[in-house]
Amino acid sequence: MENMLAQPAQDLEIPRSSTEIVSKVLSQTSAASTFLNNAGIETPKKAEEIEESMAKTQEEVRKAQQEMEEFKKKQEANDLLLQRILNLNSGNSGCI
Repeated sequence: MENMLAQPAQDLEIPRSSTEIVSKVLSQTSAASTFLNNAGIETPKKAEEIEESMAKTQEEVRKAQQEMEEFKKKQEANDLLLQRILNLNSGNSGCI
């Protein structure tokens, strides 16, 4: 563990945290180690979990963008309708 802490993380600007190092050492010892979870310490996510999380987030963003586009179209239609109503009322106000 000391060696891992002393070595800078490859391709990372920030050094590894002690939690990350302990997690890595424990996972090498036992894949089913629950020491950190039982201690209430959140362990770093695995690459697959991160990719899955990113995919879900991207899907949510895509859905939100679609909803926003639909909302904009509805708002434009409402604005056009309101403008027509206002134009009708302004034409009738001169006749009274």
